[in-house]
Amino acid sequence: MTKKFRDHHQKTKHPLISVIIPQYRKPELTIQCIKSLQKWLIPSRNIEVIVVDDASPDDSAFIVSQACPNVRVVKNPKNYGFAKTCNHGASIAMGEWLIFLNNDTISTMDWISPMLQAAMQPNVGLVGAKLLFPNGTIQHAGVWFSAEHPLPIAPFHRYYEEPSDLPEANQSGPISAVTGACILINRDYFWTLQGFDEEYYMSLEDIDLCLKVHSTGKIIWYESQAELIHLETQSDKTKRHRDENRNWLRLNKKWLQTSIFSTPLDTLTMPHDRSLNMVVSSKDGIVDTVQSIRSLKGIMSNVDRLIFLDYGLDDGSSEFIRNVIRSNSLDTHIIDANLSISDRSQISSRLMQTILPHRPIVMWSGNKTSKTHIRIVNDLRSQKEVQLVAL
Repeated sequence: MTKKFRDHHQKTKHPLISVIIPQYRKPELTIQCIKSLQKWLIPSRNIEVIVVDDASPDDSAFIVSQACPNVRVVKNPKNYGFAKTCNHGASIAMGEWLIFLNNDTISTMDWISPMLQAAMQPNVGLVGAKLLFPNGTIQHAGVWFSAEHPLPIAPFHRYYEEPSDLPEANQSGPISAVTGACILINRDYFWTLQGFDEEYYMSLEDIDLCLKVHSTGKIIWYESQAELIHLETQSDKTKRHRDENRNWLRLNKKWLQTSIFSTPLDTLTMPHDRSLNMVVSSKDGIVDTVQSIRSLKGIMSNVDRLIFLDYGLDDGSSEFIRNVIRSNSLDTHIIDANLSISDRSQISSRLMQTILPHRPIVMWSGNKTSKTHIRIVNDLRSQKEVQLVAL
């Protein structure tokens, strides 16, 4: 399609929309997905459908091309995974708008109209849909980030397996993130974000894309009036969960250092007469480090000194520590504890040079928010001599 023809589409009442469907085997699901699109959407919309086969080891691509002759079917030369496969489809798409759609979805209504209308709102960067299981319960109604999960960035589906008529799930609006099973985004904007991050393999690339949208100042919109059936269990779980731990680690390391996931601590309590040295160590890894910082909320005073022992672990803890410092105006210090065994004695020396003199030292770890620990911290403020207390 020439640029002139493309511009013509973009100026019409119904702009061209490219629906990109990644596929790995199971052509019968893809055909079912396309047939439902043809029934409910294509007759009234300017739509091109692109199926990108991710190097299926069978005749899946050929089967779809024969069953759906009006659909563009391309095949990757080798297995790339979800992110790169979607980017491949986007690179050949002609539409002003891109829709990424799982091949195990079934359309039962015109869900594009409400999504497109939502996308036209000022400052909306990406729109997600409401997805139901075949039994009518909710599979996806937007994504929240859990405050209870040991990992600092832990997305989960809202209202999972709740009834579809749940009032909260039927309210459209801004949301933290949405699943990549059905999303709509402007093509040019998608490429300003550099598409999906291809370092992810088969999970969390959709959450990463949502965070990139947030980083540009735009919002993610959950559109409850756009409803599809999502089989979900039909996907190849062996492939989908491959390298899952690596994906979780990448997501946390990449985004903990940004202002999106800040940990404000400086406006929590009124100043006390006596300050403490609150020491947090990253030695036990990202999970313990994050729990330690979160548990300080409501306990730290504005006059306390927060000291980090940074062991330089390659798990995102260093990035998280620096993000906390950027996000607060507290008196914060970092001590490089990434030393050899023979140099570990230097850590104590550096710590003593950094602490507030003649103030109690509190080595803080874990999720300590009970009344007992709060009482201990408050009691320490009345002490006159330097103390070392491990909590």
